[in-house]
Amino acid sequence: MLNCTFRNLTAEGGWVAWGVFGTNLNKNFTVENCRLNRIDVHFHCWNLYIRNSTIGFKGISIGGKSSKAYLAIDLRVVNATTGEVEFVRTVEGHSKGGGMSLGFSRSGFGGSLGGHKKTPAGKAIRAALIEATDYLACVMYDQDSCVKEYRDKERDRRNKSKSALSLD
Repeated sequence: MLNCTFRNLTAEGGWVAWGVFGTNLNKNFTVENCRLNRIDVHFHCWNLYIRNSTIGFKGISIGGKSSKAYLAIDLRVVNATTGEVEFVRTVEGHSKGGGMSLGFSRSGFGGSLGGHKKTPAGKAIRAALIEATDYLACVMYDQDSCVKEYRDKERDRRNKSKSALSLD
C-alpha cells in the first residue's frame, strides 16, 4: 500500500484473533479516528501514523491522540494622551500536542493509564502571551537591539502569511 488512509473505521475482527487486514510493503499509511483490533504489517512499513485511534483486542488496548492549534493576536498600543497608535504587531503561531493510553478490561472491569495533557490551544495561548509581553517590554522599555529582532520577526511572519495566498 502506498499513500493510504483509513479514516472513521471500526473493524474489530473476531475471537480467532486475526487482524482486520494484513499486507506487505506499506509506505505513508495513516490510521485516523479508527477502532481496530490490530494492524498486521507482515513485511516492512515506512511512515505509519496513528491518530485519535484505539488499537486493541481481547481487553488490551493502546490508543493515542494528536491535535494542533493555531493562534494569532493583534497588538496595538495606543497613547491615551494623544490617541496615536504607538506600537503594532501580530503574534501568530502553531502548537501541537497529544498523548497515549494503555488500557485493560475483562468482564466489565478495567482501567487505563495515560492521558492527554497540555492541550495545543492552551500551549499556543501561553506562548503567544509570553511573546506579546516580551515584545512590549522590548519596544516600550528596553529599546535596544531587540527592536530590530522583532522587526525581522514581523517581516518574516508577514512574508510567510502572504506566501499562503495566490493572487491572480
